[in-house]
Amino acid sequence: MAFNVTKTGSPGPITDQVALGGTAGNVTRVTFPRWAREISVRIFASNNTTPSAGFVSHSGTDGAAYNADAVRLEESVPFMVNCSPGSHAVVLYIAGDGANDVAHVVVGA
Repeated sequence: MAFNVTKTGSPGPITDQVALGGTAGNVTRVTFPRWAREISVRIFASNNTTPSAGFVSHSGTDGAAYNADAVRLEESVPFMVNCSPGSHAVVLYIAGDGANDVAHVVVGA
């Protein structure tokens, strides 16, 4: 279930869709490039158009239920984080409220 957000060539904006799996509330480990400065996450239902809700955390276990420290994402409200580029990739654990939800992610350099 783990997913790597990548782009070949020089760092720059990335948009991607991450399938969050078939079980509501279970997290998918998403790894973002180490050069990421801005990350935005919105969750949609499996049809990719209907907003959904879910959770985001900096810790967890891929495929397991979200942790108690997860932040609630309400429908149509993006989760945004500003990062300091470094030597390590940024990892987020994302879960949707519905089975087969999809996370739309945007990464800026």
